Amino acid sequence: MKEQVERFRRWLIEDGKSMKTVETYTGNVRHYLTFRETKAEKEESLLTRYLAVQYIQYL
Repeated sequence: MKEQVERFRRWLIEDGKSMKTVETYTGNVRHYLTFRETKAEKEESLLTRYLAVQYIQYL
């Protein structure tokens, strides 16, 4: 997953996003992935409606 987050970070930079935006977006993605690993490790999909609802409740 680290590679995907890094690719996303590079894409944001290439797209002209500010460094603060890049930091915020990648931080949010890392936070979600950490949640997913600890709370929903049996899910095969990276994002499902169920996981999204769980994550929102977690926040």
